[in-house]
Amino acid sequence: MKRGFAPLVIIAIVLAFIIVGGAGYFLGTGKLNPKNLPTPTPTSITPTSSHVACTQDAKLCPDGKTYVSRIPPSCNFAQCPPTEASIDATKPGWKTFTSDAYKFQVSYPPNYQALTDKNNLYGWPKAVVLIYSGGQSYDLPIEVWSSVAEYEMKYKDQPNLTVKQVNGKFITLMNVNYTPEVDEIIATFKTLP
Repeated sequence: MKRGFAPLVIIAIVLAFIIVGGAGYFLGTGKLNPKNLPTPTPTSITPTSSHVACTQDAKLCPDGKTYVSRIPPSCNFAQCPPTEASIDATKPGWKTFTSDAYKFQVSYPPNYQALTDKNNLYGWPKAVVLIYSGGQSYDLPIEVWSSVAEYEMKYKDQPNLTVKQVNGKFITLMNVNYTPEVDEIIATFKTLP
């Protein structure tokens, strides 16, 4: 039995030499030398002039349910969405559309809708709201323009066009179907402080 044990000891010693020799080789060539491994460098974030952090407060909009936050780079509050008040006191049962962005409001009968979503405003790039009672066309598009020349290019000599000037902008109200009820809606237009 002693004879069978000797070859195992010799194999173990040879394996130990191979392992130690291999490690020495790799350490000697620098492949496992910690000095030759790449040194990680800390990454730093350099702030740019375009990155502005605003405070995380919010403002409650006049609709009583929507909040807006501050937006860079000026950190002013975002504009509130247009709102509808429940009832216009001057026209019982009528609703009121209010544009906080352009500082105006207009009232309309309950059988009309104030459409402000992008799907309905498609085709009316200057429109803020479309007053609509159903049917094939909108009854009253309300659009905002920067100059007289701008809206006159679209509505030259239109007898059914009403123009209001509010805070340096020109707001057009077009009675598309020449309806007397739409003229009543236009008559409720008023500017806001």
